[in-house]
Amino acid sequence: MSQTSLNFNVNIFTYGTLQLPAVQEHLLKRQPDMWPDSLSGFVLDWITIADENVVDISDQQEHPIIYQTDFASDVVEGKCLLVTETELALLDSYETDDYKRIEVELNSGKKAFAYIAANGYERPIYTFEIIPKNWSKRRRFVPEPKPINVIIDDFSLRDNSYCNMHVEYDDGSHRDLLSRVIHNPHTDEWKVDGMHVAVKVLISSYAST
Repeated sequence: MSQTSLNFNVNIFTYGTLQLPAVQEHLLKRQPDMWPDSLSGFVLDWITIADENVVDISDQQEHPIIYQTDFASDVVEGKCLLVTETELALLDSYETDDYKRIEVELNSGKKAFAYIAANGYERPIYTFEIIPKNWSKRRRFVPEPKPINVIIDDFSLRDNSYCNMHVEYDDGSHRDLLSRVIHNPHTDEWKVDGMHVAVKVLISSYAST
């Protein structure tokens, strides 16, 4: 049967070994069409594969895996494959029990299947400590309100990413700031800088997703 008579109607979002030509040839006996795309609301991590057959196919013990966070600032870059329903079953058989297949909407707007972590993971819960500034050096006729609390709902631990900082001041006022995440490689400390307000990032606890 020629490829033109096959029904290539299944999109697969891949961020790991399914992009490898050797894996594609082993599973599908061909190299499918593939183009760049991305998926928001997920973060990428790595796991050790115990299935020796899968390791033999990929020639890799460590495989990438993605976890769902639902934060729009978390983005996984990958590629989209176009396969048939029959080939989809072959891909399912390759993925270990560490993964499950779900339907997602890619950032291109296309619908696709993606293999994500079958179980959640212990993700850190971040809190933010306001970094004091020397307010006395500022020459102002009217005292400037001081920030007393900060909420950052869309924070993610990615250097130079942006997030929205909601600041509460001691006079009861509030302000929203577009802020940038900054990592200091020498101290391994993270902070979020909103220009007028900066905070230190702390890990307060862990929660399962």
